[in-house]
Amino acid sequence: MLGEEGIIAVHQDDPGLMLGYLNAANETADRFVDGWFLTGDHARIGENGAYYYTGRKDDMMNAGGFRVSPIELEHSLSQVQGITSLACVEVEIKADAKIIVAFYTSAGSDIETQLKEHAHTHLADYKRPKAYVRLDALPQNANGKINRNALRQMKDLIT
Repeated sequence: MLGEEGIIAVHQDDPGLMLGYLNAANETADRFVDGWFLTGDHARIGENGAYYYTGRKDDMMNAGGFRVSPIELEHSLSQVQGITSLACVEVEIKADAKIIVAFYTSAGSDIETQLKEHAHTHLADYKRPKAYVRLDALPQNANGKINRNALRQMKDLIT
């Protein structure tokens, strides 16, 4: 439906679809529903008919019962002058307590204040990160993408 977010799916007859996960038949079977491969990616259809990628299902964050896309936050916060890379993830800081954290790299050292001010001006209160952590480099996976799972494990850096 127009404007609604949903999971991107690829029909099993698509010649570009993979045959399955290597040595993981159960994981492959779990991703197929009624002949459709559920990618885990989310998108919405805009009024112009274009599809807009909103993030991975497992990357979506929960803030007070609202779903928050890390892509939206990252797009907004990365506009702060001096930010060189940025990723937002939900981090469990204690049992049953999770917060949104912005991990970033920057050219300058006093960027956190600017990030907080930008978030206050451009993001709804429930979407604002509750912590900001400056790193020398964001961790990457073998494909060169930000390793969000590694960031989720960095709770000891949150002050």
